[in-house]
Amino acid sequence: MALEPNQELGMAEVSDMCGLELAVPTLKENSTNAIAFQVLRSEVNKYRTRNELQNFDPEELHTSLREKLPDLPTTIYDTIEEYVIKLGLSVENWLTEHHKTIFRYHYAHQNYILYDFDEFVGDSAGGIDWGKTAERMMGCDMFSKTKKFKVAGMYCFEDDVRRIWPSVWKKIGLNQIEYHECPQLYYWICRLSNKLRMIPTRRNVSVDEEMFNVCIFGTGTSWEYFWNRLSTREQFIIVDDLSKDSVFTFVELILPKLNDQQLEKFVNGSESGCNLICSLMTNVPHDFNHRDDQCFLQAWMHMKNVMSEDVFTELIAKMWEIESKHYRSYRFKNRWYGWVDQNQYKRICCRFRQVWTSAPHNVTTSVTKNIVPKLRLYNFNRDYSHEPREHDRRNKDPVNSLEFLFTILSDASLKERNSFWCKCWPDLIEGAHFNDLPRIMRMCFENNDQIIQFKENVIAGSEEMKYVCDQLLTYAYFEELNKLVDFCFPNEDSAKHYKQQLLQSMPISSV
Repeated sequence: MALEPNQELGMAEVSDMCGLELAVPTLKENSTNAIAFQVLRSEVNKYRTRNELQNFDPEELHTSLREKLPDLPTTIYDTIEEYVIKLGLSVENWLTEHHKTIFRYHYAHQNYILYDFDEFVGDSAGGIDWGKTAERMMGCDMFSKTKKFKVAGMYCFEDDVRRIWPSVWKKIGLNQIEYHECPQLYYWICRLSNKLRMIPTRRNVSVDEEMFNVCIFGTGTSWEYFWNRLSTREQFIIVDDLSKDSVFTFVELILPKLNDQQLEKFVNGSESGCNLICSLMTNVPHDFNHRDDQCFLQAWMHMKNVMSEDVFTELIAKMWEIESKHYRSYRFKNRWYGWVDQNQYKRICCRFRQVWTSAPHNVTTSVTKNIVPKLRLYNFNRDYSHEPREHDRRNKDPVNSLEFLFTILSDASLKERNSFWCKCWPDLIEGAHFNDLPRIMRMCFENNDQIIQFKENVIAGSEEMKYVCDQLLTYAYFEELNKLVDFCFPNEDSAKHYKQQLLQSMPISSV
């Protein structure tokens, strides 16, 4: 009996965090997966031949791996060991669940299942595909009709359940199983015995909705059966709740099930779509498969083509606000720094670029045109009052700010960039790092003559500029004041004259 990995759809490790394509398994990953299953097959056969399956421990598959694969280079060995460990855990979980539900009254040890069945189907992530493996179990000649009925009930194979029930109903009853042991099997016995009232449900929740809520966080694919039995109203209640409380489960399982109407309602009918993307935006990968990165990209790819201009604008504003909360600007040792968790900040900026560069052009254009009221949300957190405390700087690195803004401007037309600058320059000189201002302005004008003209006619000596200068003077930040005035005036002489006026207007106690 062979154990073989299933190499269909799966998510591989993301090598480039900013890539716009969902990753598919590489040849290396498929090969590694196949080797891990070969190791499992070899171990099972060894113990089965000795009639010692009770001593087989799947979680210890990797302990003697070097002896089984002595010629492998270290770099390849480490990868295979990772997959073997993951497969061992998956097999242990599978044995525990199936022995408890299907075989517990027949064998003393859970590993004895392997005497009858080991036709596992693997998933591309390195574990067991429970649903496809269950389909093979239904064809196993070693299983009695009673065992096959339990498998069919556990996985909600309705046709098989109804086909086998007349042959086993006298042998299987509610006295043999508790609801918590296998809710799906309990459900089918109740349903076929006309005792659905025995299913414990919460108030105002249908049996099908209760069963879905139980199965969605379990193993296998039985949740799909109950999802398809739910009304449209019940489905959308679940969509709203899961997208808030269990984002990975929602993105990986439920989001692909939504029809066009449900998806459009989820994305544009409430704030749920925006909130889901923003929640995923700040998640940090915790495993080598980069599940967080893949979920973020998967969610966005499903939603981007149905998102309205207004909702997309709101999404960008929320993402922008998230970025500003992860970036604080401090004066430290006579310089300004943005102290952040650099990896997290880069990840946030990268995910923003994924959204912006893959969004339909009409919605990005709408954001560019309507960004002025949203810019107020981009709080640059320029703190003039104190230097950062030690715990604010610990394990943090300085990074460049304004990454979101540069991403948006680089995709806009010259006319749009010019319009943006004309409306937003007061916000920028108040909040931006002064070293960034020339770069932004160059992006917004066709040539240097236009830049000089705008400074001369609009910025130099304006009330907006005077307000920022007063702030810098209040805290005696003369270096920043010098940079700001040099930027705002079209030439060195006019800037020097303005600085002299500022010094003359300063109170004596501040000089």
